[in-house]
Amino acid sequence: MKVEVLQVNWFLGKDPPEGTVTVKTKDGCPISAFAYGEDFTEGEAVSVEICSINDDLAWNTIFGENENQEKN
Repeated sequence: MKVEVLQVNWFLGKDPPEGTVTVKTKDGCPISAFAYGEDFTEGEAVSVEICSINDDLAWNTIFGENENQEKN
């Protein structure tokens, strides 16, 4: 899907880029998603594929397990 990058927040680091990216879809709806390894720039138009975690897990279970912010 072709989108416009509205905001980038590399809260887990820039090398590799890891954090959230907010994009505006064709119908103008903003979507925020976790991104890893792709370097986005605010204002650019990009093609993205958005996948979701289909398990019925709590946010903290998915994203709270790396308390020491360890990176490989």
